[in-house]
Amino acid sequence: MSGKGVLKGVVFGAVFAASAGCATTGGDIGGLVPAPKFLSGSIDDNNVYIAKDKRFTVAVPFAADTDNHRYMKVKEEYGPNEDYVSFGPGAVDQRIYRIDFVTPPAGRSLPALDTVVSRMQGLVAQQAQQSYGTAPTVGGSQKTVIGGHDAYTWEMQQSVPSMHATLTHEVYMIYLGGSGVTVWVQTPSNNLSDQRALTPEQFAESLKVTPPAGQ
Repeated sequence: MSGKGVLKGVVFGAVFAASAGCATTGGDIGGLVPAPKFLSGSIDDNNVYIAKDKRFTVAVPFAADTDNHRYMKVKEEYGPNEDYVSFGPGAVDQRIYRIDFVTPPAGRSLPALDTVVSRMQGLVAQQAQQSYGTAPTVGGSQKTVIGGHDAYTWEMQQSVPSMHATLTHEVYMIYLGGSGVTVWVQTPSNNLSDQRALTPEQFAESLKVTPPAGQ
C-alpha cells in the first residue's frame, strides 16, 4: 500500500465503520432505559476514552452525568493499522462524533496533507452521499492547527429528506507525524443540542496520541 493508499483508508474507514460492519453498544432498551455499554476500549473517571490498543485517547463528547451520555451509542472497530470509534447519538442530542486513527505499516509513511486534501474532500463527499442518498455541498478547506499538529478542516451541508433535516458535517484531517486521523462530527439541523457537549473543534483538540511503551 502506498502512502496515499494509507491516507485514503483514514476516510474510508470512518465512513465504512459508521454505516456498516462494526460493533455497536449502548443506546436504549425498548426506547425506555439505557442499554449497558460493553466497550473494547475504556472510559476513565475523567470521561476520557482510551483506545483498546492504547494508540490514542479522546474526550467523550457528552458530559458523564447527562442522559445523552447514559443513552449514547458507541461504535468501535480495531485493526492492525486502523482504529475507529464513534460516539452518539445520545438521548436527544443526535450528533455523531467519529474518529478514524491510522498508523501506516512499518516502513511506510503518510503523505503530506497539502498533496491530498482536495482528493480527501471528494472522497468524504462521495461516502456521505452513499450513506444518506443525497449529494452534499462541500465548502473550501482551511489549513489550521489542532492540538499543536498540522491539519485541514472543512464543512459539508447535506439535505436528507428522509431525516427531515440538513446535516452539517464538520471534518478535520490531522497529521500527527507517524499517524493520521480524521475527525468527523455530524449535526442535524433539527438537533436538540446538549450545551454541555463538546464542539467539533473541542472534540478534535482533545485527541492525544499515546506514546509507545518505553518512551
